[in-house]
Amino acid sequence: MGRRSKLWRGLIDQSGWRLSRWLYRHAGCPVGAKNWPFGLSLLPLNADETPQSLPWLTPLRRSLLPLMQPDGTPLFADIHVDQGMLAYSALRAYEQTSDARYFAFARCIAAALAALPGVNEGCLPYQPRARNVLIDGLAFACPLFARMARLGGGDHYSALALRQLQVFEQNAGVTENGSAWPWHGFNATSGEHLGLSGWGRGIAWLLLALTDTQAELPAGASQAWVEERRTRLLDGLISSQTSLGHWPWRLDAPGAHPDSSVTALVVYALVRAQTWSELPPNYADMLRRAQAALKSATLPNGEVDGASGEAAGFGKYSESFGPYLWSLAPAAAADLICVSRECAHD
Repeated sequence: MGRRSKLWRGLIDQSGWRLSRWLYRHAGCPVGAKNWPFGLSLLPLNADETPQSLPWLTPLRRSLLPLMQPDGTPLFADIHVDQGMLAYSALRAYEQTSDARYFAFARCIAAALAALPGVNEGCLPYQPRARNVLIDGLAFACPLFARMARLGGGDHYSALALRQLQVFEQNAGVTENGSAWPWHGFNATSGEHLGLSGWGRGIAWLLLALTDTQAELPAGASQAWVEERRTRLLDGLISSQTSLGHWPWRLDAPGAHPDSSVTALVVYALVRAQTWSELPPNYADMLRRAQAALKSATLPNGEVDGASGEAAGFGKYSESFGPYLWSLAPAAAADLICVSRECAHD
């Protein structure tokens, strides 16, 4: 538990990103700011409840409550794609506690995202007044839609989740004569590709979207379609993993700087997939090497070093590397899921 304790201490130490009731009520939250890192930090809620995991899960669930009115209505002035992961985790908190406030909170956010222009056509806009569809948004919205459907919010939500993934593949995915990796996004009006093809963290976002969406879908054609795309993506990641176990921040440039945020998101996705089936040997080896790389990148205070900074826009990717929350949170989530599985199998 030594490294696991360090990871969790790191998560607690990076508490500056927590969003207070006052900030939401009186100042509002700038679009695109802080919401997705906060939501990402709640991924550990996907762990099973055990005596060992419960001390970590309880404060994470409670951290959502200051974002709600007494009836669960969100305190946000506006609802944005970035908040999808908050709602996704709130649904998990609802499963674990049966507290209706969590479901009400998630239902409001899911309904608002489902009502955005273009969503029914599979073009979830990342920014309210633009028609840019981003790979990040798939990770924030698709698992939410799929989980909302599973928990009784309506079958149309699972259809929305699948449609976003399919349309993104058609417009920004791999083509026979094009890039080997999906693009960062596309413009739904012009069809123009946006950003890089092969942005490492973006590919990891797509893997997370596929994995967590698949976990929520019932067996059938939709789940099989997602599984096929997830497998195809993992096969590409095997060939681009470095000798040290990381992935570069640009998958189309093998010599690029390794990025622990990519590694952490891939580890999370593989560990999550282990909860429903055993990994094939080649994927298990990829996971083992990536976990070793994360262990080497973990600092004494528990933070995970070597993550690329936040992208400032299309073509404006940070090449500064450090201990950011987007490497720590998925690494901590993967660790806690492993802890809960080990305890369940004892």
